[in-house]
Amino acid sequence: MAAWTQSVAKDGLQPAILWSSVEAWGELAGGVLLVLGFLTPFAASFIVGDMLVAILKVHAARGLWSQTGGYEYNLVLIGLMLALGLMGPGLYALDGRLRFRLARPAVFAVALAATLAGVAFLLLGITIG
Repeated sequence: MAAWTQSVAKDGLQPAILWSSVEAWGELAGGVLLVLGFLTPFAASFIVGDMLVAILKVHAARGLWSQTGGYEYNLVLIGLMLALGLMGPGLYALDGRLRFRLARPAVFAVALAATLAGVAFLLLGITIG
């Protein structure tokens, strides 16, 4: 985690300890939630935000193609998460077992808006705390 925090600091994201923790734990939790199909709109929106930050802070300067360290793969993940967030996780997902129904497009739109606001805070360098 210390090496990851240093990498985040090198990319200019401050406070680095906060953003490295948010990214590492959020990406792990987002992936687990997506596999389980649980709270899918929130997990998909977080992954969209994570990939957007990766593009803008790391990969954009290297061009489009992944072979040169570019953002091609990140764009694919964003497209997949947008589709999953809008369509929903599927028949066997845990979301279908909830006592309440997530209005997928509406909940995903709100979650995505909140995530994009967080990305804006991060990229504009607005500090928290």
